[in-house]
Amino acid sequence: MSNLKLLLLHLPFLGVLLYWAINSPSVGGDGDTIFHYYLVDQAQRDPQYFFDLWGKPFFTLFAYPFVATLGFTGIKIFNVLCGTAAVFVASLVAKKLKVKFFYLLPFLALLAPAYPFYLQTGLTEPFAALVLISIVWLFLYEKPLPAYILISFLPYCRSEAKIFLLFFLAFTILQRHYKYVPWLLLGSVVYALAGSLVHGSVFWIFDSPYASGASVYGSGPWTHFVDRLFVMLALPSFVLLCLGLARAFYKVFTDGSYRQNEMWLIPGLFLAMFSAHTTVWALGIFASAGLDRVLVIVFPMAWVLMVQGLDLLLFRLKRYPKWAFSLAVLFIAFQVTVTATSRFTEFFYKQGTRLTKEQRFVQQEIAPYLQSIENEKGLHLISDEAYLGIALGKNPKDTLHFSDWFTLQSDLLQRLTDSTLILWDDKVVPVHHGLTLEKMRAKPYLQEVKHWQTPYEGKHYVLFKPVDSITN
Repeated sequence: MSNLKLLLLHLPFLGVLLYWAINSPSVGGDGDTIFHYYLVDQAQRDPQYFFDLWGKPFFTLFAYPFVATLGFTGIKIFNVLCGTAAVFVASLVAKKLKVKFFYLLPFLALLAPAYPFYLQTGLTEPFAALVLISIVWLFLYEKPLPAYILISFLPYCRSEAKIFLLFFLAFTILQRHYKYVPWLLLGSVVYALAGSLVHGSVFWIFDSPYASGASVYGSGPWTHFVDRLFVMLALPSFVLLCLGLARAFYKVFTDGSYRQNEMWLIPGLFLAMFSAHTTVWALGIFASAGLDRVLVIVFPMAWVLMVQGLDLLLFRLKRYPKWAFSLAVLFIAFQVTVTATSRFTEFFYKQGTRLTKEQRFVQQEIAPYLQSIENEKGLHLISDEAYLGIALGKNPKDTLHFSDWFTLQSDLLQRLTDSTLILWDDKVVPVHHGLTLEKMRAKPYLQEVKHWQTPYEGKHYVLFKPVDSITN
């Protein structure tokens, strides 16, 4: 199959994904998907957000034109393009590795329960996945210089991609690419110098946005991400992934292929990320929340392993290509059936294409009330309700409209004005800021204005404002 035909195979999937991105009101869940959008959007007014490590500066740079033009729809379109391109490049990689059924890779990738709907978000993982598989493609096509340049920017796509710098340093030594070692520093040098114009120091790149101690999210079992992979991929693809990994281990231990590019760049990258996230979640460190979406970064490697696993499964039929092809198609049909009937697919579909009940509550109940009491000075809010900014058309990163919870944690009364409103909730604020409802009520300079209780999930909101004597 030619590369053009392979590309055309992706276009129907791309069309459906773009339709969802343009016509769906969803924001892909709560939390990070929305706050990454806010960071990119605020970069239009405040250049420091082009150099925000939590926001992933390399992602912000490329997503910015889409957000500036089309808002949240723009960031979804950007991720759909990145995510579909990652599948295409992974297919090219499988083709280069002479995998027999490489052309079935897009079906395994885009007919899985989770991946298509993680593209309907403002998350950074699809872009990071595209960058990583592009690096693999460059190495396999013997273009090491651009590969090493891209590697140097990986930590600015995803913070945990710093692991890959060490990984590729070892790879460089093993492959005797010594002359390329300095290029691994290029991304950090570029961002250190450019960001110093707003941060005032080149050392800003060492300021980790994540706590190194115990995570507020706790910890979980060592098998957590194995379980999540099963959910995200569905049974047929999960079996193929296991077969692909088994094939890789067999080759390493039988023919000494650990030096080959393929072993490092496919199972090596996948296992490096998988084991790293498994470890930090099991130990409960580095603010790990055990989120399955972090594995999206190495999904392209997983897809290549899957089609290699499919080749292994049908190996004994290599003399009967028609039978092998028919069984491969039946396996894809099995994947489609499992995905279509899985309750997990329904969950990911709703998350990727609809507003949550909670977001609709914010949109229909809380936002209109806040707008109804807005005074001539406008609204100035303290809130951790992620969707509230979108519902109000105001960016929480804009200090003109929002302040942070440190104002109340440290009782900085000078920051409070007669247009300040504080929206407390019982799910996020106590965990992240240590402010329980009792502590809020104990502050003598605050008075309660209104309560809301969502009827379905039981989330409790309380609106406060400063007492008049504070703001006069």
